[in-house]
Amino acid sequence: MTVHHYLEGTEDKLEVDEVSSLYKDSEYTTLPSSELLKRYTLVSSATRVSPESAGTSGKIQTNTEVSYYYKLKEYKITTEVKEHDETDMGGNISKVKGGSISGEGMSPYETVIINQNSSKDITMTADEGYQVKSITIQSIDDNGNVTEESMI
Repeated sequence: MTVHHYLEGTEDKLEVDEVSSLYKDSEYTTLPSSELLKRYTLVSSATRVSPESAGTSGKIQTNTEVSYYYKLKEYKITTEVKEHDETDMGGNISKVKGGSISGEGMSPYETVIINQNSSKDITMTADEGYQVKSITIQSIDDNGNVTEESMI
């Protein structure tokens, strides 16, 4: 049995093929490469065996081949100015932003591939009478964990 790790849409190898010494009719289970998953996203997997109903696990047939296809991870950049409560001279409370930021309302403002630089500037503009209070950078990893870093 051979396990391949390819770049999506190609037969370009991202890792050396894994060749198993298991025998025909042995049970098998394969997994995507944990090393590749640090930089790539798994797109799909395909198994070439007879019968073709096998998959990433099953019984080894003659010349069983499992292929995993990956693409480089992408990060979606979004921007937002958060509203805050403001009280006027009459004691009325209203929600205001007090400024704008480039890319606001776009989802995403930019998509950046892992290990590449962003190409769009992010410009914050405070409305007259306002100033930027803080900037928060929020990251969400592949498992949905959120990390925030505040500046200013």
